[in-house]
Amino acid sequence: MEHVSKTLRELSLAHPNTEPAPAASPVWQPRLDAYEPSLVLALAAATRFVADMAMAHEPRWLTFAGVCGCGKTFLALQIFAQAEHHNPGNPKRNPIWPSDWATSPRTSLDGFRRPRCVWMTANQFAARMRGGDYQLPEYLAEDFLVAIDDIGAARDTTNFIADALYRLCNVRLGRWTLFTTNLTLGDIEAQIDGRVASRLIRDANSMVDIDAGDYALRPHRAKQHPATSQSSTSTSAPESP
Repeated sequence: MEHVSKTLRELSLAHPNTEPAPAASPVWQPRLDAYEPSLVLALAAATRFVADMAMAHEPRWLTFAGVCGCGKTFLALQIFAQAEHHNPGNPKRNPIWPSDWATSPRTSLDGFRRPRCVWMTANQFAARMRGGDYQLPEYLAEDFLVAIDDIGAARDTTNFIADALYRLCNVRLGRWTLFTTNLTLGDIEAQIDGRVASRLIRDANSMVDIDAGDYALRPHRAKQHPATSQSSTSTSAPESP
């Protein structure tokens, strides 16, 4: 569709010049049924995030916010798969990381660990912290990409998990980091920590609010409101989040 194509053309990696440009590699973009304007923005944000990663640009954070089933985790998982490909510590890309890894001094807790791509739900993160893995935020500091799915979902009456999330945010500044959440930025400020909310949008970090509802409920909503239902247009075959 035209507005998606225009957005993606603006992500072109070729520098404009007067000479014919060499053939460029296709720009990766996630599979997404972008039937609603905020999904178009989310698709463009995901595309740009991975393009920046591929070009080794300055790392930053991306957060997708929206209701359950809107597509935020579906997008984040596709970004995560691409990050595993671009991670310089991936053994398939770099069998030796680095050549002197066994003798170089390290400041990380485990000393000689390759940078990984780590996917964790908020409940998994909370369970590890409550299970005694108290240095988990610092353990994740040097990984290539860390993705925490559904922040704010874990019950936290004592602010123990909120404090751990704040510590994670502190050590992940300047690193590729990905979050999803059902909460708004204001909810995160009020229910988790204002410092976490601030870091989600600080500097080049960005948060995309997905206004689309639960994808699975679209047929039900269309039956209820046939006059206002919008026809679906997709950048590829329709995919359920």
